[in-house]
Amino acid sequence: MITVTVNDAAVNRQLQALASKVSDLSPVMAGLSEILLEEVRDNLANEHGPTGPWPRLSPRTVLRRALQHKWPGKMLQVSGALKNTLVPGHGARAAWVSAGTRRYAAIHQFGGQAGRGRRVTIPPRPYLHRFIPAGAGNGTITPTATTGAAPVFLDTDLG
Repeated sequence: MITVTVNDAAVNRQLQALASKVSDLSPVMAGLSEILLEEVRDNLANEHGPTGPWPRLSPRTVLRRALQHKWPGKMLQVSGALKNTLVPGHGARAAWVSAGTRRYAAIHQFGGQAGRGRRVTIPPRPYLHRFIPAGAGNGTITPTATTGAAPVFLDTDLG
């Protein structure tokens, strides 16, 4: 009889080390969060979002901004407050961009009623994207316009 003994301890250690690197994608996600930040900045600069160009400002808003010497200009960049609060973030399995001034950020992302007595309707001008896995756990990522959470979020769906 022939006996074969396999000592695979070294191979198992290497496989475990490789698996731990794949399960913590923090370095990859850090890079992705910076790419997402540039995408959001591009949306603000070019006045478009995941669904296309934004609606124009109302004539009343254009007049008010012109009288303040803030028009012509970018729709969502009167003071730079929104653009300057964009922050990239990441974890082991996700990358995102969030906007710091929540109330101001949300009304422009989703639209809604604003002003005294909520008499002004602001149309949505989405500048953030949301990414979700396209397949059931296959890790394929596709951009999808949503009315969900404001931060850009990319999940690798490793689990």
